[in-house]
Amino acid sequence: MAETSPIAKVGTFFAGAGFSLVFPALGVVAVKAVPQQNQGSALATYTVFMDLSLGITGPLAGLLMAWAGISTIYLAAAGLVAVALLLSWRLKKRPPAVAPEAATSGQ
Repeated sequence: MAETSPIAKVGTFFAGAGFSLVFPALGVVAVKAVPQQNQGSALATYTVFMDLSLGITGPLAGLLMAWAGISTIYLAAAGLVAVALLLSWRLKKRPPAVAPEAATSGQ
C-alpha cells in the first residue's frame, strides 16, 4: 500500500497508462481472430465484456475483502493472472483460423 498520496497517484498513473495500451491491443487481437464480416461483432463483444469485467470486479473484490481480508484479493488476482497466462499460452499454440472464402477459393 502507498504510504503517501503522491506515491498512490504515481501508481494510479502507471496502472492507467498500462491499461490504455492493453485495451486497444487486445481489441485488435479480437478483431483479427474472426472473419472480416464478423469483425464488428467481435469488437462489440470484446468491449461489452471488458466493461462488464470492470464494473463487476470492484464490488466483488470489496465483498471478498470484507469477508476474507485484503490478502485474499491479491491471492485471487494472482490466481486469475495464472489462468490468463494459461489461456494465452493455449491460444498461442492454436493454429490460426482460416476464413471460409479462403478455404474454398482453391476449388
